[in-house]
Amino acid sequence: MGLSNLTVKNAIAKDKPYKLYDGNGLYVFVTPAGGKYWKMRYSFAGKERKYAVGTYPAMGIAEARKEVVRLKEMLARGEVPTPMRVTAKTRLFRDIAEEWWRSRNGIMDAKTQKNTRYRLDKHILPALGDIPPERITAKDVVQMGLAIQKSGADSVAARCINIVSLILRPLVFSGDLIADVTINTSKALKSYNGKNNPHLDAKKLPAFLKALDNHSDTISRKAAWFLLHTLVRTSEMRFATLDEFDFEKQIWRIPAQRMKSKRPHLVPLTEPVLDIIQSLPCENGRLFPVSENAVLCVIEAVGYKGIITGHGFRSTASTILNEHSFSPDAIEAQLAHASRGVRAVYNHAQYLPERARMMTWWSDYLLQNKQ
Repeated sequence: MGLSNLTVKNAIAKDKPYKLYDGNGLYVFVTPAGGKYWKMRYSFAGKERKYAVGTYPAMGIAEARKEVVRLKEMLARGEVPTPMRVTAKTRLFRDIAEEWWRSRNGIMDAKTQKNTRYRLDKHILPALGDIPPERITAKDVVQMGLAIQKSGADSVAARCINIVSLILRPLVFSGDLIADVTINTSKALKSYNGKNNPHLDAKKLPAFLKALDNHSDTISRKAAWFLLHTLVRTSEMRFATLDEFDFEKQIWRIPAQRMKSKRPHLVPLTEPVLDIIQSLPCENGRLFPVSENAVLCVIEAVGYKGIITGHGFRSTASTILNEHSFSPDAIEAQLAHASRGVRAVYNHAQYLPERARMMTWWSDYLLQNKQ
């Protein structure tokens, strides 16, 4: 029995892409971002192949089945399936972007929705809107970013590139695009270190780690290492209490009232983090009864005043993790960045296994680079 319109409409996004089969080779490919794409599987010249039939809901189930019949007739004649020649214009990036925008309706908070719409209309669509998505190049994305920076909006450039990535990624998952051309394009932009949160790049990080490791073993130094290994904000670290930690499951549950996003946050605990906690006196249940500037004082003491901050650890880690091809969504989830508006609201637990693996890699990276 084939699919119904209701089944396709109600198909929800999951952690991984999945398929809903209709019959005659036709199926719906559902991406983690919620995109739904009609695909047809067929054999030609002895090889298994796939054909992109269309996008749901722009193409309904009846239309998709009709297209499959046409394609099957082509195969019967020994012809390679090709798109039907129609008078309608080729789908452009703006068409894909608007579909993505509608799919996020009700998911983004009001501020995020407003900022994202503004960036689409002000920066992204004027630069890329009239290009078919398969013809967009990394150069196009870089030129968009540089133009935004030239207007004085440095931080917005990287966020706009992230939005473009969110729009294109479902097409990669569905097989309509070979790759996400936005990957690594931010490297071509001018470096942007927020005024209050300077950070280090991968080449300069080892020297800082060695200097920090050679500093006197104080609770403030341990706080700095704790921030490095967990990537939480300073306030989230300073008020951490023992009862928030599940040592058996190796999870730290930060309550909503201490989070910038006002949502509870889960942090995977790596072995170095557990070692740090074990070495702390934990007076009155608090792990780090230190002042707001304690970590900053340690950073200044080891010779890095104005070069990096405790908050800058997060920017450094984000850059390195992205460069090593970890999932941008997992990185953003680890940093609890949902409220910033670059990515859609997420379920913190959704990426937890992936974040646990990522943070284990990150802790190992820190230990190796302090040697």
